[in-house]
Order: sequence, then structure tokens, then C-alpha cells
Amino acid sequence: MSKTIELRKLIVKLLKEVNKSVFYENANDKAEYPYIVYNLDNMNTVNYPRNDIILTIDVWDRNKDTVTVETLADKIEDILNMLNKPNEKSFPTFYLEDRMSIDDEDPLIRRRQLKFKIENYYIGG
Repeated sequence: MSKTIELRKLIVKLLKEVNKSVFYENANDKAEYPYIVYNLDNMNTVNYPRNDIILTIDVWDRNKDTVTVETLADKIEDILNMLNKPNEKSFPTFYLEDRMSIDDEDPLIRRRQLKFKIENYYIGG
């Protein structure tokens, strides 16, 4: 299995501890609020013996208040920030880089975006 798929499995497992609805890249049309969408982007790490990845997590809800999105974002931050989760193939460590409130044209949509840098060392290159 590819190293990206292995990392995605780990991320989904961790995010499902917070909320059962987790999607990669885009939520499906039948997604019920609240839900989480995540994306992965590689960074240039030519000068480092590791692979750095930006994990972007968007927490979505449709509600008059922000209690649900803030609570879910807090839980994600608590679980992931500074987490080291080694396995038999890699050594990923998560670091919170940013947390933002994102406005939507629908006044009931609530969204929080968290960005983590994952420093990932692989066994055997």
C-alpha cells in the first residue's frame, strides 16, 4: 500500500474519533452536518531527510451558533497537535500551524479550518 494511503488511513481514524462524517477532498452530496473534510499537500523537503505534508482540515456545520464547529475544532486540535504516531513504516508528527474562521455566503454555514504540518520520516526511505 502507498505511503500516502497509509497516512490517509491514520488521519481518518484519528478524525473519526471526533466526528463520524469524514471526507477526503470533498464531502458527498448526501453529507449531513456537521462534517469534516481534509486535504493533503506535499511541501518541498529536498534538504531534509523527511517528507513534510500540509494537512488542511475543514470543519463544517449549518447552525445559528458556532458551538459545534468550535467544539469539533478544539477536539481535533487536542488530538493532533504535537502528536507523534509511529508505526512499522513511518514516524509522522503533527504540528498545528494555523486555525481560522472561514466565512460563507450562507449565513448559517459555520466553518473552521485547521492546518497542520506533518513531519514524516519513512523507514527504508
